[in-house]
Amino acid sequence: MKNRLSESRLNVVQLLKALLLDPDSLRLGISGTPENRRYALVRIGPQKTATLVAWGNDLPLMLRLLVPAIAHADTGFVPVHLFAEEIGGEDPDAWIDRNEGRTIPPGFIAGQMAIDYVVDGTEVIAMSAVETARDGLLAALEKNVTIASLLPPLQGLAWAYRNAAESPWVLWKIDTQGSVLGRIEGGKVKDVCHYWADLEALTADPSAVTAGVAPLLRSIAGNIAPLRVMCWTPAESTRLPDCLHMNDCRIIPPPQLPGIPRRLHEAYGNALFTGVQAQLLPFHKRQKALAALRAWRKTLYSVKLTAAVLAILAAAAAGSIGVNRLLIYSDRTAIRLVDEQYNTVRLLAARRDSLRRRFEERAAFAAGESALTRLLSDLQEAVPEGMRAEELTIAERDGESWRLTVRAFAQSSSLLQQVIGSLQAIKGIEGVRMVYSEQVSGKGKGAQKGIRVKIEAVWR
Repeated sequence: MKNRLSESRLNVVQLLKALLLDPDSLRLGISGTPENRRYALVRIGPQKTATLVAWGNDLPLMLRLLVPAIAHADTGFVPVHLFAEEIGGEDPDAWIDRNEGRTIPPGFIAGQMAIDYVVDGTEVIAMSAVETARDGLLAALEKNVTIASLLPPLQGLAWAYRNAAESPWVLWKIDTQGSVLGRIEGGKVKDVCHYWADLEALTADPSAVTAGVAPLLRSIAGNIAPLRVMCWTPAESTRLPDCLHMNDCRIIPPPQLPGIPRRLHEAYGNALFTGVQAQLLPFHKRQKALAALRAWRKTLYSVKLTAAVLAILAAAAAGSIGVNRLLIYSDRTAIRLVDEQYNTVRLLAARRDSLRRRFEERAAFAAGESALTRLLSDLQEAVPEGMRAEELTIAERDGESWRLTVRAFAQSSSLLQQVIGSLQAIKGIEGVRMVYSEQVSGKGKGAQKGIRVKIEAVWR
């Protein structure tokens, strides 16, 4: 334990700069195994430059008290199935409905799997893993941190090394728990394959390991010619055996990242990743991470406000400013805070009155409505402000139930949990789940930025 703790480092100057000037510039990435976790806390500068603020094996308690322990992680050695395909101009919802079976590995059924879809331009990316394995990994990762994203394996390294080789190329990670191979294009993992060989096996019998991995490398590489492979291990001094240098294979050495030990490159890349990629974190845990981040921001604001007041009082006591100036400043601050609270109350009251009017208007017709009409009325009430339903489908499943499908557009991700909760509260509706979400960039004339979602449920 002493050796692990001694590996931790903290750049106090960079941490204070981030906390005082721009706390949202801090991003935390973790990688490795639950037994040998690695973390990297990064500060993103004004010019998108990244500075390592803290790093090591275990996130210290003192650091967890100062920064939001909300981490970006990857699935590590949990087997996943990654699937990506160009769909051209086809509707993503229609493509997902038609190809759901292709996104699940052979031998598994949908009920066993955790699946996530994401649309990147004209490409659909799907990632799936056995749900119990995903949940076990999350339970181990969430002992000291809140997970904000659970990316595919190798995504952190792919992003950290995105300019290290001509795209596409193959990344082979060898660690103490085994191997993961991935096809990398433009800094993103497009396909993955898990292999049994670990560092111990590679050291003991490199020829057997190489013979076994060679067909996997060629298979996952596809049409990459010549075959470009980067072999990565967490240790700086690991020497790869000569037999890895196959005739048709070009070995790419892992690049050096200035000031960052190689064992931290994966956690560093997870912290920096901001691209579009599938991830297996359940929706309710994503909302939990956002709520934790908002709570931390409020706490930090209160601490900074208290510190500012104490500084003003200290300066007044020392004669740096007069008592009258202090009182004037305090009055103005108090008036501003009261105005802000008053405006907030007015806004909430207006929303309450609006909801009351809508309720009263609909209550007059409730007695004579049929069951279907009441359902439609409830669905309208379930859609919050800032979100609009684009399509509603009710299809009969059997003699006693119907499948309800809602496609909607939300201006903010915070509205998604609200609408799901509202749907779950409607009498007769059960099995509410979000099938698909798509980030809309808002580019183009008249386009809006937001999230397009598909939600399904059963109505009885």
